[in-house]
Amino acid sequence: MSRENASSTQRIAACLVGLFFMIACTAPERGPTVGRPPGRRVSRVQPDPTRGIPHQMDRDEVRAFLNNTKLRRLDLIDVSMTHAIWTINETLRKQLSDAPRPKIILSKRDGHYTGCINIRELQLHDVPVGIALKYLCEATKCEYWIHNGTVVVGGYRPIEMNTYMRFLNQTRIRKLEILDANVMEAVDALRAAAEEVDFDGRKPSICMPRTNELQAAIAKGDLGHRVSGVNMRNVTIGDALREICKQAGADYHFFEGEIDI
Repeated sequence: MSRENASSTQRIAACLVGLFFMIACTAPERGPTVGRPPGRRVSRVQPDPTRGIPHQMDRDEVRAFLNNTKLRRLDLIDVSMTHAIWTINETLRKQLSDAPRPKIILSKRDGHYTGCINIRELQLHDVPVGIALKYLCEATKCEYWIHNGTVVVGGYRPIEMNTYMRFLNQTRIRKLEILDANVMEAVDALRAAAEEVDFDGRKPSICMPRTNELQAAIAKGDLGHRVSGVNMRNVTIGDALREICKQAGADYHFFEGEIDI
């Protein structure tokens, strides 16, 4: 081979090497395929995280749901309230699939004992959810109400402020007589008098919360100032309550359906 032919061959070889190098540098980099089986196409459709989960509804929508949506079958025999609520939710999930529905839960405040209430037997067929809940609550002496788009089952229900005001300022008791009593005895007398009057709506409960301080005071027999004497006729519950608090050196506030002294 002549020198000219050898030199030409070397130049061609160098060009080919350079071409392959350029192709290698400009090719897109492929990442690792960890967890991706070869030959299988990866779906870009992500699962819906709300599938099967109750949707947020406003109060009117919840009421319409309770009145218009029927449970095809509900059989509760010797089960707890917790199990009954779970059964209703599960039945609705199967019936409605992904359709909007409210959550039905136990009250956070008294759910620990409401959930343990036993339902001996309740069998319903093709009834609205609201009627099923009504029968369930009647059988267990509970109530249900709507709160923030959720149906809550428990032993109490929230009371609006205007209901407190009507109860205190417009509801009258015929007679209240208290003579030299401690504050707990006075509150018991007022509560008994209030239970005898008619009231349009759910009455707030008048009570003294059993706090640690109150329990200690009861144990010592020291409940502070005594109510020396209350003798009232045709008086509003609010006026009677304020007189008791004045003599006992106490105060009252509203809390979740109660008037706490």
